[in-house]
Amino acid sequence: MAIDPSHDADARAVWTARLLDLSFPVVGALAATVLTSGTAPIVVIGGVAGALVRVVWSGATPLRKGAAKAVPAVPRRASALDLAAALPVPLILIDGAGRVRMANPAAETLLQRRVSGQDISLVFRSPSLLSAVEEALRGGPETRFDFRVHRPREMILSATITPLTPDTEGARLALVLRDVSDRSLVAEARSDFVANASHELRTPLAAISGLVETLQGPARDDPAAQERFLGMIAKQTTRMTRLVNDLLSLSRIEADENILPGSEQNLADILRDALAAVRPLAEEGGAHLDVALPDTAVAVRGSRHELTQVFINLIENAIKYAGASGPIHVSAQITDTDAVVTVADSGPGIEAEHIPRLTERFFRVDPEDRNAKSGTGLGLAIVKHIINRHRGGLEITSKPEAGAVFTVSLPLIAPEPR
Repeated sequence: MAIDPSHDADARAVWTARLLDLSFPVVGALAATVLTSGTAPIVVIGGVAGALVRVVWSGATPLRKGAAKAVPAVPRRASALDLAAALPVPLILIDGAGRVRMANPAAETLLQRRVSGQDISLVFRSPSLLSAVEEALRGGPETRFDFRVHRPREMILSATITPLTPDTEGARLALVLRDVSDRSLVAEARSDFVANASHELRTPLAAISGLVETLQGPARDDPAAQERFLGMIAKQTTRMTRLVNDLLSLSRIEADENILPGSEQNLADILRDALAAVRPLAEEGGAHLDVALPDTAVAVRGSRHELTQVFINLIENAIKYAGASGPIHVSAQITDTDAVVTVADSGPGIEAEHIPRLTERFFRVDPEDRNAKSGTGLGLAIVKHIINRHRGGLEITSKPEAGAVFTVSLPLIAPEPR
């Protein structure tokens, strides 16, 4: 039985009109991103075209071969929300009240949580982004900028905010996101490393240079002075060696931060190894370690060496800064999903404004104390990056004269189903 050509033409016309109807607002919203993102335009446009075809094809009912003059089924008209959900780029639609009308799967994958229905100020804490959203809602033009987020991890995101005129199914703004962390954070880290490493190495180098000049001059014939100055040179050399080793360790950890270690470890054994390593330092400093560990194995996924380094650093910090002021409590608890290890001391504590910066490289609460307890200023930065690599969390709480509490959480390995 012959196919009615007019019917076939009508179907093609319906599909073509729908494609054009859906493509114009989306291509307009993404044009600026294509031009400024550095992404090949053909890749983005190809992704958009593919999304359009998928949405329209899923909503249409093609003619069946052999059907004659049958009344065509009315295809479902794909909405703008259907199209946004199919796009391969992270896209968030915002309504006139500043709430997320819809976040497509690519955006929720980037943020690692569901955000639809939430106020945009609860999704992002960036003042620059929130100001741009408010300006766009008041009728401002399209804007493009970069901003930093700290959840689910530290990222630099490139944002394009495009007003939708007229409103599209309750949405007033389209927010297109792109993760540019690799480019921005690497450049920032390189600059910080050069400045901080140069500053930290300058002090021991200047001391060694001055001591050598003294040995070559006034102390040339003074054995007692020579012995004293050689001891000082040895101390500064040890400090430089420790600093270089910590920098190399931090560099290796940062290079592998996105790679989750695959081997299974017993966290209880790791904690016992760390305690054995720091016990001589505790005895020397007169510190008492109060330990409470589980008797059973605690299975986590990770690197035994790196996790041991985390707990050695945390316990050593407590010994150095709390000393004999009170017991240092080291405990481990198991929740439904995590192993939680706490290192708490009774030392002088930390001011609240310093706590967010404790894990920065070379940060010290007292910047004038360059020899701060013989540390390099890198210990907590190493701890943070190792915990990030193991997909864990680090929480620091403290009050002046009330000690400090460092809490590390690591995901447990789920038992295999029987």
